[in-house]
Amino acid sequence: MLSMLLGAGLTIREALAIIGDELSKSILASIEKGKTFSASLRENCIALPAYIIELCSSGEALGTLESIFVQIKMILGEKEKVREKIISSLLYPCIILACLVLGIAGISIFLLPQIEIIFSGFAKDAGNEIRQNIKIIKILLFSLSGFVVFIILFFLLLKKEDRDAFVLRIPLAGRFISSYLTLNFCFTMEILCNGGFPLNQSLEKSAVSIGNAVWKDALLRIKAKTESGINVAQCFLEEKVFPGILVKWIQIGNHSQQIGPVFSQMRHYFALDIERQCENMMKLIEPAITLVVGIVTLVLIVSIILPLYKIFGTII
Repeated sequence: MLSMLLGAGLTIREALAIIGDELSKSILASIEKGKTFSASLRENCIALPAYIIELCSSGEALGTLESIFVQIKMILGEKEKVREKIISSLLYPCIILACLVLGIAGISIFLLPQIEIIFSGFAKDAGNEIRQNIKIIKILLFSLSGFVVFIILFFLLLKKEDRDAFVLRIPLAGRFISSYLTLNFCFTMEILCNGGFPLNQSLEKSAVSIGNAVWKDALLRIKAKTESGINVAQCFLEEKVFPGILVKWIQIGNHSQQIGPVFSQMRHYFALDIERQCENMMKLIEPAITLVVGIVTLVLIVSIILPLYKIFGTII
C-alpha cells in the first residue's frame, strides 16, 4: 500500500498517516523525532530483512524511494506466491502423514492392550500367539518411535553449520532445499543489483539474509575473493554448494558484463523448478503413504486377524 500512496504523489509522512496502523504510527513517530525513514524501519521493523532497509536508505539518498518500493513489492509478491504454492503442495501429504502417525499411536496405546485383555482367556495356544504378536508389534512401534526421537534430538543438538550442511545432503529434500535457497538468493540479488548496489555489497547482504550457514560462508568467501580481484564466475565455480546452472548463468552474465539480469532469469527458472519438484514430491508421497498403510494393515491381519480364526475354530 505504501508504494501506491507514494506513487500517488504523497510524501512518506502523509502515506504513513493514511495507513494508520500501529507499525505505521511507530515509524511516523520516529521520523517526527528527526530520524530518517530507513533508520525508523530499522528501529521498528526488527523482522524486516536488512537488505530491504539498506535499499530504502539508498532510495532516500538518491530520491528514488518510490521506484524502490514498487520493485520490492513486485518481487516480494512473487516470492510470497512461491511460498504459498509450496505450502499448498505439502499441506495434504502432511495432514495424511499426521493422521497416519496418530492412528498408529492410537492402535499401539489403546487398541492393542484392549485386544490383549479381551482374548487373554481364549484358547490357550491362539491366545498366547495373539499376545506374543502384540508384544512384538509394541516393541517394533516403540523402537521406531525411539529411533525417530533420537534422529530429531541428534538433529537439534547439531551446530547450525553442521545442521545446515546435513539438510543439504538429504536425498530429494536436499535438492529441494538447495533450489529454495537459490530462489531466495536470486530474489535478494535481483533487488540489490537493480537498486544500484555493487556486486560485493550485494553478495554480503545476500549472505547475511540467506538463512543457511553453508551458503552464507560460501557467499562471504566469494565476496572476499572478488575484492582481491578474482573473477566472480571463477569464485562461484570453486564453491561446490551452488547449483551448476546458476554457476553457468553467472559465467554468462560476467562475460556479457550484465550480471544483474542473470538473477532475474534464474529467479523465474527456480520458481518453476520448485513447482515441478513439489508436483514430483506429491507423486512420490501419495504412493509411499499408501504403501505404509498397506503394510500396517497387513501386519494387523497376520498378527491378530488370522489367530482369531483359530480361536473361533476352537469355540465352534
